[in-house]
Amino acid sequence: MKNCLWLFLLINLTWSCSQDVAIETAEKEEAGLPPFLPMNEVSLDQLDFWEVSGENWRIVGGVVADFQKEWDLATEEGSGILVNMVPDEGKRDVPGKGSHLISKLEHGDLELEFEVLVPKGSNSGIYFQNRYELQIRDTQGDDDLTPDDMGGIYYRSGSDGKNVEGSAPSINAARLAGLWQKFKVMFRAPRFDESGEKIKDAELEYVYLNGALIQEHVSLSGPTVEASSEEEVALAPFRIQGDHGPVAFRNIKYKAFDLNKVVGLSELTYKLYEGKFDYIPDFDTLSVVDSGTVVDFSNLTELAGYNDGVNLVFEGVLEIPTSGTYLFETIIDDGGDLYIDGNLIVPNEGDPGYGLGRATVDLTAGSHKVRQTFYQEVWSAYLIINVEGPGVEKHSIPFVAPSGEEEQRPKRKLAIEVKDRPELIRAFVNHQGEKRTHILSIGSPEGIHYSFDTRNDQLLNVWRGDFADVSKMWINRGEEQLLQPMGAVLELEESDLAFHPLGYDLSAEGYPVYRYQLGTAIISDKSEPENRMLKRTLSSEQGEVELPIAIGQEIVPVSGGWYAVDQLYFVKMDSGEGTLSKDGSKLMVRIKAGGSISYLINW
Repeated sequence: MKNCLWLFLLINLTWSCSQDVAIETAEKEEAGLPPFLPMNEVSLDQLDFWEVSGENWRIVGGVVADFQKEWDLATEEGSGILVNMVPDEGKRDVPGKGSHLISKLEHGDLELEFEVLVPKGSNSGIYFQNRYELQIRDTQGDDDLTPDDMGGIYYRSGSDGKNVEGSAPSINAARLAGLWQKFKVMFRAPRFDESGEKIKDAELEYVYLNGALIQEHVSLSGPTVEASSEEEVALAPFRIQGDHGPVAFRNIKYKAFDLNKVVGLSELTYKLYEGKFDYIPDFDTLSVVDSGTVVDFSNLTELAGYNDGVNLVFEGVLEIPTSGTYLFETIIDDGGDLYIDGNLIVPNEGDPGYGLGRATVDLTAGSHKVRQTFYQEVWSAYLIINVEGPGVEKHSIPFVAPSGEEEQRPKRKLAIEVKDRPELIRAFVNHQGEKRTHILSIGSPEGIHYSFDTRNDQLLNVWRGDFADVSKMWINRGEEQLLQPMGAVLELEESDLAFHPLGYDLSAEGYPVYRYQLGTAIISDKSEPENRMLKRTLSSEQGEVELPIAIGQEIVPVSGGWYAVDQLYFVKMDSGEGTLSKDGSKLMVRIKAGGSISYLINW
């Protein structure tokens, strides 16, 4: 009886979690299924996208900056990179003679991605709608964060002329000066009623810097300092600040959404069919037991009047606002197919169980017939249809307008705090889009953390700040078994050498010392923090060995013995010598029997 009771509780727990887990899973990208339509990419072959008033902005093919030199930025001829070469004294916070760059695009809601390289001591900013500044600045080493730090939302001018409001980034996710950094931002424009009165503030829904969430749902009560105007509007261009120092941009991508554009669904009818199936049945061979009209796809078992063996066909009319390519997504338990104008668009068979299907289709503006089949064998039954199109933000159909102040679901977080000794955790981690097993992640009291592949003996990820969130190892049954770094992660390239692991011991300080074999050599490998950097020491217990300590597309020397690796991080020999390969893709070291080398990683 006790075993039966536990089985009953497990079944009910699984059933109650299934829909939340499925919907959360649907937000993830799956192989071969693009989750969103591609973004528009700003051409950086020339300056046609911008209103240009000065000579400080130009298009180049490459940039190099030394993190040890103030305002250092050298360029190479070509295209693909936008640079501001503002003339100035090279001092921080001394505005120069450079002009701003203003987009010809006028936007309301705007999703924006870009990479930026900031020289030492330099300063710029992105002004959404030419009014609300997202700070771009060299502040990697700052500990007490303010709105003036990288990724901060800048201050407003108070009535007394002093700075007020603003929002500091939640963590310092900035990289060292002279390195490429990636922003991903969702800006929400202010809302106005029919009389033109503002009814909702502008908002930065999220800001990611180098993969770390640093701002979330920050309301902007008004324009920030140096806005083009104090008057707030529905549409305006965005601006890149050009008078505070040199800066470079690349891979600028965007989606501009029209608030008035949604895909409508009307005249929605349903037919309920008899039978119980674990596959999509041939509905033409089944008997209809009920039919009628419905406004949406909620409460399917209530619509049917029973929980198991629910088979439905919905038909209606889609109203497409603009001609172009649309992405449709169905999230179903158990399965069903989406047809538009009689053509199968999204097949979604299910297992049975949770199913996710996506496909794109070109549609003309106007009305189109839609048909969605559905079957459910046992337990939960739900159907969600999402759509995205040109100027149409991804939304569910039928569309339900937001009610104003939307409630934000609190995120559950299980954070591992590092105290006076290193923390070692075995868990899966993500590395370059792949979930990796056999990983040991090490958190240091100094705030320099890393993940090591114990099977392939490779240093994978490094990051600063707080250590790790292990929510995905425990919440929702811990299905993903995933450790999530709580800082901005630098992912390192791996070598293709055939290491044979021999296990690890702990140093007196509590850091793992790995041992592995490479050919006839036996190597010990230790990584530990040093002066806000990661120091790695490799020693040969027997045999001579040569191996790479940095791998990239392009490794170039800068001053002081440092090398820039793809302008994503710097390395420097701390002891021993490194040799750059002829093609510039590897920094190699040779370790003699009984000898050792060490090097520093800085980012």
